[in-house]
Amino acid sequence: MENYDDFLERKLNDIQFEDAFDLDELQELQDVMSNSLQIASVMVMPDGPFVTKPSNFCSLYRDYVGKTEEEVRQCWHLDKGGSAGQEGYTVSKSFSGLMDAKVSLLVGKRHMASWVFGQVRLEEEQLNQGDIKEKADCFELSEEEFLDAYWQIPAIPRERFENIAKLFFIVSQQVSEQAYQRCVQKIDKEYRELLNEEMEHQKERAEYANSIDELTGLNNRNYFEKQIERLDFLGVTPVAVVVGDVNYLKITNDIFGHRHGDYLLSTIARIMRQESFDDYIICRCGGDEYNVIMPNAKRSDAEWYCNRVRIELAKCFDLCVMPSIAFGVGKKSHKHESIKAALEQADARMYRQKNAMKEAEKMQNNMQNVLLGRGFLTKEYEQTSISMARRFGTYLGMPEVDIKKLTRMVRIQDYGMLPLSKEVFAKRFEMKKMSIEAQREVMKHPILSSKIAQLDIGYATVADLVAQHEEHWDSNGYPNQIGGEDIPLLARLSKIVGDYNLYLSEPPLGLGKNRQEAIQMLKEQAGTVFDPNYTEKFIEFIGQDKGEGQS
Repeated sequence: MENYDDFLERKLNDIQFEDAFDLDELQELQDVMSNSLQIASVMVMPDGPFVTKPSNFCSLYRDYVGKTEEEVRQCWHLDKGGSAGQEGYTVSKSFSGLMDAKVSLLVGKRHMASWVFGQVRLEEEQLNQGDIKEKADCFELSEEEFLDAYWQIPAIPRERFENIAKLFFIVSQQVSEQAYQRCVQKIDKEYRELLNEEMEHQKERAEYANSIDELTGLNNRNYFEKQIERLDFLGVTPVAVVVGDVNYLKITNDIFGHRHGDYLLSTIARIMRQESFDDYIICRCGGDEYNVIMPNAKRSDAEWYCNRVRIELAKCFDLCVMPSIAFGVGKKSHKHESIKAALEQADARMYRQKNAMKEAEKMQNNMQNVLLGRGFLTKEYEQTSISMARRFGTYLGMPEVDIKKLTRMVRIQDYGMLPLSKEVFAKRFEMKKMSIEAQREVMKHPILSSKIAQLDIGYATVADLVAQHEEHWDSNGYPNQIGGEDIPLLARLSKIVGDYNLYLSEPPLGLGKNRQEAIQMLKEQAGTVFDPNYTEKFIEFIGQDKGEGQS
């Protein structure tokens, strides 16, 4: 919040005259001083207009000049925006030859108006014939009319007029100080109100921060515990509870990074909120733990809710893994029971389900479903590639152990494409036309595929080979820019088999080429991308192969 000194300065600069001064009081003060001292006075704004009505103007101004404010200003030398001098007042002789003075009305250091007074003759000064004629002509009066009005104006010694000016200055100081204090009091009050509002907002924000999980926007454990106490105290029954534990969070963080792990958590939170009713209390109570309290709900309501969440999560293909969460359900049926006891029941059921899910589903199968759902993989491509790898290995006379490695490589080597957007995935065959950032994302996929391979003991033996399947014969591949026979043989073979089947597959997975076009692409890239010797052997193989499923 703005500090007080800056706030005060800004507000004082914005103050209007009528906010600082009481116009009726100023008019009364001006009238009293003018009548008591037998001088004329008026208050004028910096931009020209009168603040008060003129007091005790002499007949020369009242009868012959003062038809408009502008006429009075011109004859009385009322400058626009002028303030008093260093002594606090300014004394001058007006156009008519009469003595005038002015003091400033201030708020703080800001000039708000001028208090102009005078219209008196000095006893020490006399008009000569030339002055009389000049002034009479200027007022468009005869000399007799001018002198008749002039001699009605009171004459006072210069010293007395100086003392009157000092008196006006002292009074103007007092009036200005009163106005300043009045403004400061108003500003103080406004600042305190704003300060109180800000403190309330800070309190609300602190309470909100203490009850909300920043990542997901759900309530946190602190809020969850308070709601348990509240519902138990009120004796609400029945109460159904759900305990959920997110699957694959650690693996997602380890392989793809915490950004994708956070997206997994927020996606599950969004679906859980989406499928809930307004009175459900959904909280993130730990890193991968989500709990739900359902007041006045039965166990069947909780089970229905869990099933709805699972169904919606199964439709989410924009993550690196299929979002999955193990649920357990519990229920408080009677007032003497506690919600915490119901949560313990739900927690035990959740762990049983989590263990069952681990047995039923491997991580690679989960990722395969995501790839299939996003169009990054087809079962036909996978089956054809695996089958072709086995037949090609047999054709080359490779040992069975190497053939198995080759089939596993062609199956999993592109699973690292999971973090790519659909747009980037579709353009990956034209890397040079992609942005540098998009190229970097594509070039990460061999390493990610290698990490995914390490999750399964059956694939761990090919993890290092998978990391090298995008290396090119001419050393212009990635991630390590090795070339020639420095690239492991199985990595060179998996590159040939995989790319050939991608050429044949329909977009966005592949290029949609026919058999002859795909062979021609292999020939054109032999010696640059592909091992020229094994490319020739592969072309011979597919010319003789009877098991090729694509044409």
